[in-house]
Amino acid sequence: MKRLKDLIESTFEINENRRVRLMCHSMGCNIALSLLELYVDETFKEKYIRGLIALGPAWAGSAKTPESWISGPIYQFVPIQLSNMLLPSSSTWPSMLGLFPFEFEFDDDGKKTSIWRNETIVETKRRKYTATELYDLIQDTSELAPLGPSLLNGVLKWRAKGKHPGVHLSSIYITDVKTPLSVKFPGDEIIGFGTPTVTKYSEGDGTVNRDAMEVPLVRWQKSQQQKYTVAMYPLQLGGHVNHVGMVSDLTVVRHVLNILTG
Repeated sequence: MKRLKDLIESTFEINENRRVRLMCHSMGCNIALSLLELYVDETFKEKYIRGLIALGPAWAGSAKTPESWISGPIYQFVPIQLSNMLLPSSSTWPSMLGLFPFEFEFDDDGKKTSIWRNETIVETKRRKYTATELYDLIQDTSELAPLGPSLLNGVLKWRAKGKHPGVHLSSIYITDVKTPLSVKFPGDEIIGFGTPTVTKYSEGDGTVNRDAMEVPLVRWQKSQQQKYTVAMYPLQLGGHVNHVGMVSDLTVVRHVLNILTG
């Protein structure tokens, strides 16, 4: 966070003290939100930051991540056996745990809003895990991924709680790609999980579920931080542009340029 804060300050200085516009994609938006909520104060934001542009933000995580935590990084058209080979490495990545589905506290006005609605995210022969029970899954898979419990402690320290970012925010995100919401493993935490099957999909960009991107934006729009705008740009691009592809899609690029030029 210190290096990101220093970069903002140095960029401000070399550009004749003009405020910086931050832009992020995917988990980068979670990092930006944590910076704005936990690491810098209102004085810093008013002096240095003009606004934030968020592309496909994984504000509240992704339902695909627990599957990847168990099986290794999941990619379309890649055999599960290759994903399993990467598991010894990917199970040491704190970013995996940082993208587990979770509920924001939304403590700006004391009201609670469910993002995941007690959906079953992972199901095995032994039990079902909802978004609020996924930390049990981390414990239950400690033989498979032994660093999970200790990595989780560090992740929870930097993860934002869901307050309004305190800057002007524009968010562009895809909503018309089938996105996994629930997955079922034929095995269990003792005998082995096996090859998973997606049992339920939601709207989204193929990686991040729509509610995880949109519900926080709606809440921030209605919050008490009225002096900061929250602009939402949900896009339907024929189902051909996904979470990764959006950063180079011309329609998305045009939206970004329109925001930058006012």
